[in-house]
This record gives sequence, C-alpha cells and structure tokens, in this order.
Amino acid sequence: MAVVLAVAWGMTDGEKAPLLFKGGLFLHSVGAALLIVVIAQVPGTHAARFAGSRLPRRLGEWSYSLYLWHWPVYLVLLPRLSWLGEWGALAVAVGVSLAAAAATKRYVEDPVRFRSGWARGRRGPAAVAALALAGLALWLLIPVPAAGAGTVDVDQLR
Repeated sequence: MAVVLAVAWGMTDGEKAPLLFKGGLFLHSVGAALLIVVIAQVPGTHAARFAGSRLPRRLGEWSYSLYLWHWPVYLVLLPRLSWLGEWGALAVAVGVSLAAAAATKRYVEDPVRFRSGWARGRRGPAAVAALALAGLALWLLIPVPAAGAGTVDVDQLR
C-alpha cells in the first residue's frame, strides 16, 4: 500500500493535475487511512516500527504548523531560488518550512497549550498583537499569484 501511494504521488503533477481535484486526493487519503489501519493491526513489522519512530512522530507534531507555513514559504522563496535548480530550491523551501514549523510549535503552540506565562495575563494580548502584525507583514510580502501557466483555473475543473 505504501509503494502504491508513493507511486501515485510521484506520478501526479502536483496541483496542476485535474484528476487530483476530481477524486484523486480523496482516493489517496483513503489509501493512507487504510495503510494506517493495516500498520496498527500488525505493530511488530518494519513498517510499523518505522511509522512509530522519532522522525514520523516529530513530523506529526509539526504537521499543523507545517501546513500553515509551507504555502507562503513556497510562494515567497521558490521564485527567488531558481538559480539553485528545481531540486535545490525545493530542498531549501522544505528546510525553511520545517524550521518555521518547529519554531512555531515550540514558541507559539506549546506555550498556549501548556499555558505559559506569555499566554496569560497582560502579555497574552501583546503576544497576539505581535503575531497579528507578523501575519500582516507576511501578507504584504507575499506576491499576488498571476493567473496562467502553473495555476489551477477552478472553472475548468467542473
């Protein structure tokens, strides 16, 4: 199942693949869920031990922050890193996304989750205001996407 999912993902042309939006992503998600169920049923296998190892667990802890960070990082960095080549630019963007996700988990999510001092009292609103200003700065820095090659026209997906 893992090989089938990896091959399917590798053959997909990313967000440019119309099939992805016509049930392909749903089928991929169902396949991933089935893989998790199978791995949970036989915990002693190599696949189960790998799935429970440090790297996948850490990525799971960072997943929400990574979800939030990856797209702005790709929009801002990838066009500016073309001199590194496709794979080099992608490696830098992935690294920056992972670093931002790790920092966000440690300095934003965990303090709120564990009710750190800055998340309570008078410092809480100041921290929220600082984060809002940082978000506004990011919004101003991210270029407006240009329609055309490499974009998805949702009207064409119907």
